[in-house]
Amino acid sequence: MTQRDSGTETFLGNLNWLIKYLPRDIPLGLYECPAPYRRLLADEELKICIDSGRFVLLKDVSCDLATVRRRVALTEGSPLAIINANAAIAYDAMLAGAHGFAGVFTNFHPDLYQWLRISGPQHPDLALEINTFLVVAAVSEVLGYPALAKIYHQRLGTFNSIRCRAIAYDVREKFWALDAVLDKIEAGTEAMRGKIARLSA
Repeated sequence: MTQRDSGTETFLGNLNWLIKYLPRDIPLGLYECPAPYRRLLADEELKICIDSGRFVLLKDVSCDLATVRRRVALTEGSPLAIINANAAIAYDAMLAGAHGFAGVFTNFHPDLYQWLRISGPQHPDLALEINTFLVVAAVSEVLGYPALAKIYHQRLGTFNSIRCRAIAYDVREKFWALDAVLDKIEAGTEAMRGKIARLSA
């Protein structure tokens, strides 16, 4: 038995146990494991989840547009929606049929991703500009997320503290000019919101 077969066997055993004991009226979602090791669903595993009729979403962390497209095709006609979690392919994934974006930067500007999904195809030039901004902004995720998002929210008045269990170091000390990066993300976000607002003015 290969390691992959062993992983599938364990997954299916746990899946069957959960489906058996969870109330049927609770809609279920799947979130692939991005870290500390990457564990993606195989197509046959996803198909079993679809056929069970119990699942309504998969948070896809494949970071691969071809995989997202294949999964969208696999779930067609089912209640299971594919939600991409990688900002670099977010808009392309939406255009390919993904039902939205559930990545780290929904903590910063969820409205811009929502606009891309709903209105982007009708405004391709602005969609390209907003998508480019979102992709570049999301690169800063490596600068101490989730403390990075908490600093951003501290500026908005939603958090008092940036303390988090996942980050044990001072992000400002480790990542020089972090606040300057956040300044640019904040300014860029407001600029994109202004462009959207002017469409309906």
